Amino acid sequence: LIIAILIVIVWMLWAFFVGSSTLCHLTCLTSLVIVGLIYFNPFSSMPDQLDEKIVASYDRYFKVDSLKVAAVCKDGKWGLIDYNGEVLAKPHLDSIFPFHNGLARNYWSYRYGYMDKKGKTVIFNRYEEATDFRDGKALVMDENIYYIIGTKGDTLTKLPYSKVHPFKNGYAKVELNKKVGYIREADFEENIPTTYEWLGGMINGYAIAKNSARGMIDSLNNVIIPFKYKYLI
Repeated sequence: LIIAILIVIVWMLWAFFVGSSTLCHLTCLTSLVIVGLIYFNPFSSMPDQLDEKIVASYDRYFKVDSLKVAAVCKDGKWGLIDYNGEVLAKPHLDSIFPFHNGLARNYWSYRYGYMDKKGKTVIFNRYEEATDFRDGKALVMDENIYYIIGTKGDTLTKLPYSKVHPFKNGYAKVELNKKVGYIREADFEENIPTTYEWLGGMINGYAIAKNSARGMIDSLNNVIIPFKYKYLI
């Protein structure tokens, strides 16, 4: 590309000092077209599959065929390349996670952020905790405050919880005023209100719960086993 641009510049200078005014204008126009074709290259095509030779120099990698990009690791740091081997983001991140909604969550300098398929940082690394995007929304935590954000980093909802535990089996335990409940991973909505003293893990849509006595509820907070037992396994 650099050599082609130098040739075009020499051609333009020759037309300006030696050729006529019309030739100069025509040369300038032609030169712009040539540089544009070289830079954007509309005739180029991205391979459907990643050539293993391209990633041979990296320690680890995982690919995303739908986006034709691959996350690559070198000396413990992660970056992003496309299927032509072009480096989109130099390996400098501590972690890169799979793409969701066109964005990949990444971890750098003890904070989470998000990048797009071109390796561009869309949401800067500012969050202490973060989930992948689902239906255009992600759950994040900054300075002990939990938020639901959009794909541009805009705050959609501020959550009231003092703690959101990691998601497991599609649900996350949440704490508020020394009580616990659950939110769904699918939409980050509360499905079990924070009214229980204790909650067991949500397994196959059921969880053991405690309010003075123990019982069992389902994922819609319906009581399956009455709250009258001291022990319930």
